[in-house]
This record gives sequence, C-alpha cells and structure tokens, in this order.
Amino acid sequence: MFVRNGQKLGSVLVGGEPAGAEVSEPNSDDSSELDDLRAEAESLGIKVDGRWGVDRLREEIDDMHAQGG
Repeated sequence: MFVRNGQKLGSVLVGGEPAGAEVSEPNSDDSSELDDLRAEAESLGIKVDGRWGVDRLREEIDDMHAQGG
C-alpha cells in the first residue's frame, strides 16, 4: 500500500488478481469448442495461431470454405 501524508493512495498488485477477487475457471464447453475448431481449421490446411480464439477460428474456417476449401 502506498501512503503519503497519512492518506492511502493505492495498493500494489503483483502477479495476478487482487486478494478476494473472483477467479473464474475456463468453461470446459468453451475449451472443447476451441479444440474442435482448431482441429477443423488444421484439417482444412489452415496454419492455426495458438492465440486465436473461437471468433477468429470461425472466421478463418468460413473464409476457407468460401474459397472452396
């Protein structure tokens, strides 16, 4: 905690969520969908970037289908 002239100015956050914050686990349905989309994209010959989420994967797959892939 930072203090100046007896006033609390703020806290330091190191390595994650502040104490007492809720941390949600990834939804297994979401990760399953992500895995399925990655597999589909790779089967279509798309070079998948590990940072892509569901929306980007769908976009890439739709583009490949539009190109006749």
